[in-house]
Amino acid sequence: MKNKNTVKRILSITGNVVFYIILAALLIFSIANMRIKKANDIPNALGYGFLSVVSDSMEGSKENSFDKGDLIIVRMLNDKSIKDLKEGDIVTFYDWNILRINTHRIVEVGSNYVITQGDKAANSAAYVKGENNEGKQYETVLHDDLIAVHRSTWSNAGTSLEKLQTPVGFAIAIILPVFVLLVIQGINLARAVLSISKNKMEEKHQQDKEKVLQELEAEKEKLRKELLEELKKEQQNKQS
Repeated sequence: MKNKNTVKRILSITGNVVFYIILAALLIFSIANMRIKKANDIPNALGYGFLSVVSDSMEGSKENSFDKGDLIIVRMLNDKSIKDLKEGDIVTFYDWNILRINTHRIVEVGSNYVITQGDKAANSAAYVKGENNEGKQYETVLHDDLIAVHRSTWSNAGTSLEKLQTPVGFAIAIILPVFVLLVIQGINLARAVLSISKNKMEEKHQQDKEKVLQELEAEKEKLRKELLEELKKEQQNKQS
């Protein structure tokens, strides 16, 4: 019985930990998506953001190249961290040529700008400083348009993120699980309350039972003393 109770307690604690971890993750995801208010905003929280890769422009042989359909994790940039950017870093920026967010590798760093190029284009025609690079698909990006710098890649997770960010996907993957988890937690809480109430009732019943037994014992003791007194009086009367 003791081992069974221990297992139940461990499972209960584990379930609660998992519940709050999932709840925290879903909360962070929701907060991150709430930050998208402008065309140059990306989902982010606690200084980090995430993006689904929607083109193949960064396909390449470099260690941190990534493919269409991947999910990339980026660190948000500020005025100070922008100055630390160097050649080879992969940056996310608002691309005025295509009027949407883009992510490419830095090939040159200027005083208030960087020049970027996709790894796919670089494989066929590399950017060369000081030369005419027309047709080599590079972009000059001002510091004001830089948003984030690449930190890691989650292969093939981008497609899932795109579906998750649709109203239907959000409802199925976020709202529904949260609702189910809350229902489960509600049931567990109700069981815990009933269990506590039951234990309290049993404890009170036991206390009442002990009290009644004590009162009976006291009454018996009182009757015994009264009988002894009666017997003693009778004996004294006979002697006299």
